[in-house]
Amino acid sequence: MVRKKTLIAVALTLIIVVLPVASVYAAPVAQTATVDCTVQSINVSTDSTTGTTSVDITCADGTTASLTTDEALALGLVTQNPDGTFTANDAAIGQVIQVTPTTEDPCAAPASGDTSGGTTTTGNTTSTGETTQTNPVGEALVNFFCHSAGLTPDTLQTYRDQGAGYGVIAQACFMAQLLGDECSAVLDAKLNGDYSGLTLPNGTEVSNWGQLRKAVFGALLGKGEQSSYNLGAIMSGRVQPAEDGTLSPTSVNDHGKGNHGNNGHGHGHGNGHGKP
Repeated sequence: MVRKKTLIAVALTLIIVVLPVASVYAAPVAQTATVDCTVQSINVSTDSTTGTTSVDITCADGTTASLTTDEALALGLVTQNPDGTFTANDAAIGQVIQVTPTTEDPCAAPASGDTSGGTTTTGNTTSTGETTQTNPVGEALVNFFCHSAGLTPDTLQTYRDQGAGYGVIAQACFMAQLLGDECSAVLDAKLNGDYSGLTLPNGTEVSNWGQLRKAVFGALLGKGEQSSYNLGAIMSGRVQPAEDGTLSPTSVNDHGKGNHGNNGHGHGHGNGHGKP
């Protein structure tokens, strides 16, 4: 009996000790900061595939937020109809509420939408009638460089409008990765003819595009690697961005034909300069 009581006491002690620890690990994750929103518009929409209804709010300052129907009901932004559907409550316009702003992915491809008709090609999009299609070359460049060197769809469009070709954009972004910079820094230098703002290996100074390519690719890459730093390598799938956004060493080793060990400029050096 004494032994049984002792075991019970030990068990209770362990429970008391463990409970505070468990409560720490079970603590709720910190929520994204909310902001004050003066409601300007309320839009109720239902996904035709999933049947899920959401309530999108636009604030007076342009901030947007997406709420569940339960959240919107609790805030008085919508009313529920007898058939289970929801209707925006216009009386809530002007009300100040707390919302978590919608965060858009700057690297997301532009959404399809209506156009003025006819067929036009601008930047990385082609518009035909009422459908907008993403140009595969532009899409490939954004997918490859957006997270590592800041080439968003909008950025790509800006430089395409200024006359930069896809091949030049690809080269500029590869150099930006190696220099730990943004595509825009190299492209601006190319378009303006002023390269003084770029920090180049060994303090090199250049005055034209050819000298820049030599200063970056020639200094940081072996000859076998340079064939993997162009638009063709991206489009053919010979090279893929690594998880950290830099050029994949495996792809270079497979296709660069082994000059790494001979010249001391293997891709490990280049990745050290890539932007995470």
